[in-house]
Amino acid sequence: PTATPGTTPPPTPGSGPALKAYCPAVSDVGSTTDLFAVFTTNMGTIRARLFDEQAPDTVANFVTLARAGYLDDTVFHRIITDFMMQGGQGTGDVDDIKDEFHHGLRHDRGGLLSMANAGPHTGSSQFFITFKATPWLNDRHSIFGEVVDGMSVVEKVNADAASSSGTPKTEVRLESVTIEETPSGSSGAGTGTKITSFVPRHGVPLEGGYTGFLMVTESIAQVRQQ
Repeated sequence: PTATPGTTPPPTPGSGPALKAYCPAVSDVGSTTDLFAVFTTNMGTIRARLFDEQAPDTVANFVTLARAGYLDDTVFHRIITDFMMQGGQGTGDVDDIKDEFHHGLRHDRGGLLSMANAGPHTGSSQFFITFKATPWLNDRHSIFGEVVDGMSVVEKVNADAASSSGTPKTEVRLESVTIEETPSGSSGAGTGTKITSFVPRHGVPLEGGYTGFLMVTESIAQVRQQ
């Protein structure tokens, strides 16, 4: 059977705070800025543009997690040769979000940022970056971004860390994810305003002994305002 990016728990849990994120679908088509995610890894830096117009819930969820530090100091726990590198936590403390498929976004090349899942509408915090075209994932996994700088790092991960089983040959650590906002239509490299602070819209203790906040992000527009 063809491999798919399932949400298997990573072998080394990250140190980010436990939290839940919920993001209803409200598009922000008229925005004058673009969102980017900067992945700082031990193998180099990867910069991806986020497709908030085509996948507003997915981007809002990812930005929420990134701003909270939830993805920092984690590992890419599943890396399959000529397929993809998968990261994110699998601790079960992030609410599922609905799938978002867009006719203009297909798994037809390397460098795409997409959501891992365990079936329909089960995406949460785990994501992957493709090494090559993976058309069997179309309409099964939500594409929400694309690498615009650092594709050489992605290719290095494929060459040096990937395996046929998915167990990394060498550790690829995600040290941090920074969200940047730049004027719409620009590449934004080095010109964006880094968004480093995070203030929950609503904060309450989580049930089951978790520490952190229940964060209700009302829309992608609200994400931009924080």
